[in-house]
Amino acid sequence: MVFYTLSTEWNFNGNPLDHNSSRFVFTNGEKEFSFEIPVVLATDQGQYHVTASNDKGEITAAFSLHVEQA
Repeated sequence: MVFYTLSTEWNFNGNPLDHNSSRFVFTNGEKEFSFEIPVVLATDQGQYHVTASNDKGEITAAFSLHVEQA
């Protein structure tokens, strides 16, 4: 069985997210990946995109985050 190295790129409102930021948690596994915001701020509201790619191609998924103040 052949596995290809998976890489991901996360974007917020069209700009790359900093993987070294202490505000976010990025997890890249062999077949799974995730992005977490442990403490959500109003400024985190917006459009997020992730592009996963390997030697066989790439795929992009998008989602919106809406933040309401309590």
